Formats: sequence, C-alpha cells, structure tokens
Amino acid sequence: MWQSLLQWAAGILALIITVWLARLVPGIEMHWHSTWQLAVFVPALAIINAVIRPFITLLALPINCMTFGLFSFVINSALFWMAGRLTGGEMNFAGALFGSLGYAFLSTIISWPIKECDN
Repeated sequence: MWQSLLQWAAGILALIITVWLARLVPGIEMHWHSTWQLAVFVPALAIINAVIRPFITLLALPINCMTFGLFSFVINSALFWMAGRLTGGEMNFAGALFGSLGYAFLSTIISWPIKECDN
C-alpha cells in the first residue's frame, strides 16, 4: 500500500516538474487550474493507458510499422492529452508531446528509488 502511495506521489511530482518546465519553453501550453486536478491526473492516465492504449496500439499497428515505431509518440501524446482534458488540463499538441515525454522521463527517474527499495 505504501509503495502505491509513493508511486502516486512520484507521479504527481513528475507532473509538477513537467508543467513547470513547459512554462519555460515558448509555444508549449500546458496547465491545470488547481492542484487536486494534478493529483487526479496520475490515476486517470494509468487507467487510460491500461484500458484504451492496447486497442489504439492494435489499430495503429500498420502505421506504427511504417514509421518504425515513431507513431507511438503520437499515441502517447493523444492519451496524455485525453487524460489532461478529463482532469481539467489545457494543452496544445506541443504541450501534450512535451508532457508525455517529460512525464515519462521524470516519473521513471523519480520512482526508480521507490522500486529499488521494494526489492
């Protein structure tokens, strides 16, 4: 249970850092109006990735093969945007792309010690 809460907190921290970094880059629009929406975003993204992502990935398999897997970035961005819109976030495509890449990178780095402590 504690590990799940720590993973959730790590996801929130990664999202806060990603949103802060997005404000520094011109042309990227990504923000939420309140802090609780950021807290809801992390489980919403997990549910969307668990339920919707397999179907979209299967449907996009031909174009993903033609682009040597680069279309996965578009899929990740679309799912990140969808989770953001469900939780009250506002972002453009550049924000969704930057957010999906930044969130994946930062959440991996931040949650790495949590996973190592469990083993």
